[in-house]
Formats: sequence, structure tokens, C-alpha cells
Amino acid sequence: MRLYLKIVFIVALSFIIISCSNSIRLLPAKFRAEKDVAFKTALNKVTIYEINVEALNFSDLENYPVIKETSYRYKIQKWRKYNGLEKKEQIRILNMVKENNEYGDYNHIITLVELLQTNKDVYFSSLYSEETKDASGNPTIFYDTMYFLDAVGEKLYELHHIYDY
Repeated sequence: MRLYLKIVFIVALSFIIISCSNSIRLLPAKFRAEKDVAFKTALNKVTIYEINVEALNFSDLENYPVIKETSYRYKIQKWRKYNGLEKKEQIRILNMVKENNEYGDYNHIITLVELLQTNKDVYFSSLYSEETKDASGNPTIFYDTMYFLDAVGEKLYELHHIYDY
């Protein structure tokens, strides 16, 4: 009887873990990603992946990221060229990235800031919550996780907000 209860418990626990996992597929399978660097700033958990990009076509990214949305509380923003975003949103995102260096000196953040300011081959994606209003009453969204794909340098930057409510 004890063995039976242990088996039932393990199966139930496995089911809960699998059903609650928030699996996300950022890139098509042909883009192999390997974790290169991971660190925390005062605002974000930052992970940088090296990716193998043979020939990047935007059409490869059109349907990505893919997420199991039924178990996730955030909406997903598909990959787009960063310089194709509205200028106001580009500035807002750039300022959020820059804020990470206010509490430390992170060379990888400096590199990302430089990429966003100069590189035309950077793609942006995110997980975000509903639109809210900022202090001035203007509509804005809270980015839980921001992704930046550097197509030239073959890097994927993930900035996950530490204060995940």
C-alpha cells in the first residue's frame, strides 16, 4: 500500500510540474542557443545566449516566440526589428536597459545599449502584462521579460524583471 501511495504521489507531482511549466520557444530549432553568461542586476536577471545563425531571414522569426499561453499570465510580442518599433517605444526600452547600469557596471549591458543605439540587425520580443497607465496617464505596458536578438553578433539577450508579480 505504501508503494502504491508513493507512486501516486510521484505521478501527481510530475503532472503538476509539467502542466504548470511555462514553456517558451524563442527561436526556430535551426537556431541553436547555448547559455553564455548569466548574472543579476538590481532590476533584472540577465541571460545571454550564443546562437548559431546560418542565414537569418525575418520570415524565420515571424511566428516566434511560441508559448503555452493557457498557463501563462503574460502576453507575447512576436519578434520585430528593434528599429521598426515606434521611436517613443525604442527610447523607453533603451532607458529600461540603461537603468541596469545605475546600480553597477555591467559590460554586457553597455554592449547591449550600444547595439540598440547603432545596430540595425537587432530584433526585439517580449512577454508583457496588460496595458496600464503611467504616472502621466499615458498608456504603457509592463515588460516582464525583454528579448534582444543580435543577428550580427549571434547573441540573444534575455532581461527578466526581478519583480515578477
